[in-house]
Amino acid sequence: MHAETLDLYIQMDVILYYLKDPANFVFNQQRNEKPHIIPLFEDGYIEQRSQTLVDINLSKQNKHWLVSPAQLEQLIANGELRIIDGLPYRFTNVHPVGNLWSELQMLDTYNRNTPTDAYDTPKPEACLERIISMCSNEGDLVADFFLGGGTTAVVSKKLGRKFIGCDISEKACEVTVKKLCLLKSLPASDIISSL
Repeated sequence: MHAETLDLYIQMDVILYYLKDPANFVFNQQRNEKPHIIPLFEDGYIEQRSQTLVDINLSKQNKHWLVSPAQLEQLIANGELRIIDGLPYRFTNVHPVGNLWSELQMLDTYNRNTPTDAYDTPKPEACLERIISMCSNEGDLVADFFLGGGTTAVVSKKLGRKFIGCDISEKACEVTVKKLCLLKSLPASDIISSL
C-alpha cells in the first residue's frame, strides 16, 4: 500500500497468514544467538492483570502483567523467568516478532544490485526469509502466485523448500528464472524443468 502526502512518502506492506487447519499448522519462532531480556510487566494498574503471581505483587508498583498465569508457568518450566529488582523478566533467545518490522534489512525494498534484480517492486530477501522460516519447514512447499521479482522463489530454494510460482507477466517469469539460474549456476532449461 503506498500513499503520498506533501513531501512525505510512506510505504507499507501487509502480510496475511491463512490457515487451512487451525489445529495443524507451522509457526517457527525466530531465535537469536544472544538472549533477549523481555519485561513481563507494563506500567499502569489493570485490575484483571495485576494479581499476585510467583510472590510478585505488581499492583503495589502500579504495574500489570503482560502474560497469563499459564504462560508464566510455562516460562518457569522453561527456566526463562528472572526476577530483577522485584520485577519479572523473560530471558530467552526467542526473538519476539511483532507487527512492525523496522530492521534495516527489512526496509531495503529498492536495492537492485544487478539487472536481474531490476523488477518494479522487489521485496527484501531478509523479509521473505523471516516469513518463510516462520511459516514452513525444510522440504515444505512454498507457493507464490504473484511471482514478481522472484525473491520468494530464491529464498525458498536457499532455505531448502520446494517452490511453485506463477505470474501473468513474462518479465516476472524471466527475472525469476535468471535469479534461480544464478543461484544454482544452471542453464535456464534445467531450472524450468526442475520447477
